[in-house]
Amino acid sequence: MRKKQKKQSRLIKPAAMLGAFLCLLLGFTVIKAWPEKKQTDKQAWTASLLSVGLPVSTKPSLKPKAEDDDWPMPEQTQAPASTPKEDAAAAARPVKNMLSDARPAVMLYSTHSNESYRKTEETVYTEQPNSRTMNNEYNILKINHYLSSLLAEQHELPILFDATDHELGKYYTTAYARSLATVERAREEHKTLSVFLDIHRDSSGSGGIGDTVTVNGKPCAKIMFVIGTGEGKTESGFSVRPNWEQNKAFAESVQKEIDKIAPGLCRGVRVKTGRYNQHIPSKAAVAIEMGHNQNTLEEVMNSVPYLAQALATVLQRDLDI
Repeated sequence: MRKKQKKQSRLIKPAAMLGAFLCLLLGFTVIKAWPEKKQTDKQAWTASLLSVGLPVSTKPSLKPKAEDDDWPMPEQTQAPASTPKEDAAAAARPVKNMLSDARPAVMLYSTHSNESYRKTEETVYTEQPNSRTMNNEYNILKINHYLSSLLAEQHELPILFDATDHELGKYYTTAYARSLATVERAREEHKTLSVFLDIHRDSSGSGGIGDTVTVNGKPCAKIMFVIGTGEGKTESGFSVRPNWEQNKAFAESVQKEIDKIAPGLCRGVRVKTGRYNQHIPSKAAVAIEMGHNQNTLEEVMNSVPYLAQALATVLQRDLDI
């Protein structure tokens, strides 16, 4: 009888240990799943409020507001903010001039320097998310360099082209702070600078393929000018605001010249509430969007000479540059 009890005791101990382990495992699973369930319930609650048109109160984001929030695609809003150490390193970098005049009056740069275009069989490169690449042969800096070269060499204008990478492959939402530092350093080095052109690429909200206009037998990506008022998305706005009406007048003059030489190429001048570094003291400061992410690099390159010609006319005629 005693032997039978000992045998049962030996069987009970492993069973008890196994039971305790299963209880712990179940508890861990419930605890881990609770935040996800809570988040799902919150999302369902929010959706129900939105469906009946009621306002939804959410906690303010801890991410500092960036003035380029109007442009990002969904994934770009998740880009990590830079650290103070990285910001300091970016500010300490010298201005990278691939093309410059002894006394430049016009500066061309790209805040979103990694923006790229639709890949084709001829454009083979490593592409990052959100239509971007750090390969300067296939991103917006390629377009910017071509435009700067035409303005300097063909139209003989005093041009400063800055090829600084302001996104560094991942920092989208702080790019404007970096490009502003670049512009301010350039202004300190070149007191003659008076016009600032920030060359961008738009993002298409749809397929967008074939969104071109044929000029002289070639498909050309469309061009748009963006002007910031500095009012911001809140009532306070930015403390220092652009002379946006002056900037808008300059952009409209360039648009008229484009319409003369390549009708349909320009999508117009868009006024937005951001600032986009257009508050810097100048005769003109504008953002120019060259095509969008569904255009090919070739389509955008085809558009550049027409923009260069229009810019040269306005810069020389209206601004005496």
